[in-house]
Amino acid sequence: MDDIVRSAIDNVIDNIPNIVNSVFENEKNKFSLRILETFKEVLDDDMGYAYIYDKNKNIIRYEISYSDVIGYQSAFYIEVYGNEFSITADMPIGCRGGNSPDPAVVEFLCRANYGMTHGYFDLEPKAGQIKYRIKYKCDDAPPTAEDIRIYLDTASSMISRYFPGLFDVLFRHSDPKKAVEKCESD
Repeated sequence: MDDIVRSAIDNVIDNIPNIVNSVFENEKNKFSLRILETFKEVLDDDMGYAYIYDKNKNIIRYEISYSDVIGYQSAFYIEVYGNEFSITADMPIGCRGGNSPDPAVVEFLCRANYGMTHGYFDLEPKAGQIKYRIKYKCDDAPPTAEDIRIYLDTASSMISRYFPGLFDVLFRHSDPKKAVEKCESD
């Protein structure tokens, strides 16, 4: 009997790390789901955006049309992983630059990023798009609906604020420094 008891105890001791990891992952998934549910509530009830939710990837996708940039639409992705989430806006700029991005566009994005306190622009020349990314970490509690409204408004307002200047640079109506100054003064 002692050998059976010892074997059972050894088995439990050997599996403690797996049990702890399983409990931790379960709590992390519950936290992620609470964040996702709050995002969906805000998008549904407060903002009225139609969205697509990919349950397998924990990603919400929605689109916004911008009246200040005629005919321009940006796709937003909310990705939740554990106690962190990110909001990414894909902004196709309609010109694929291969491996060598336009130096004026690069300068514009660097100048814009320098002045930002939240998020950053990222250039993907092969895809012909720019992304705006903003990441948040929730340590103790998931964000409230009001927090999420602010996060979503921040991402959207950065597109509205900087994209007209980016188009000015792309179409050579302005140099990068003046374009960023104009975006940040409006």
